Order: sequence, then C-alpha cells, then structure tokens
Amino acid sequence: MGALLSGRRSGSCAAVQWDDTLRQYRCGAIVSTQAVLLNALPQVARGLAPLLAPLLRRLGLRWISEGTGCDSYLEVMRSAGSTTIADSDTTVVSRADPIRHD
Repeated sequence: MGALLSGRRSGSCAAVQWDDTLRQYRCGAIVSTQAVLLNALPQVARGLAPLLAPLLRRLGLRWISEGTGCDSYLEVMRSAGSTTIADSDTTVVSRADPIRHD
C-alpha cells in the first residue's frame, strides 16, 4: 500500500504520519485517508478523493492487519537536541521530543 501511495518502491512511506497526542507514528491511509489520497492522486483525479477515502481506509485496515503492523521501516537514532529518522534512502531530522520505548 505504501508503494502505491508514495509512488516509489523503496524509501519511507509518504503516508506515515506522526501523531503528537499518541506520541507515535500512524498510517495516514487510516487516520488521514482523504489527505493522503489528495497527495497521492494525480491532479485530474483529486475530485475522487472523498469517494475513494472510505474504500482506502477499509483496505488499509485489512492490509495492515487492523493496526497491528506496517511494513514501513524506520529507525530512530537519538542525538543531542534532535531525533533523526533514517530509512533506506533518506534521513530526516526532526526537532520533536524523542520517543521513549522503555
């Protein structure tokens, strides 16, 4: 699903989003379905986003086992004052507080 929404076969999924309230990454295909579709669809097809959103959300829940997993690979590396998120192609630096997994 990530390859379809991101338009690429490697690298980070464009649909993965940070949720400040839950302090975790969430699949945008489930939590922000219409916004993800607007970014993924070509300009001429964006008017279909409201019609396709319920289908994408339903498929997303099914394809990632209703929230139990996602095949996106992110590695969080901590350094002073920032959190670095690395995947196979790119590195993104975020100033957000690091996630603690104790």
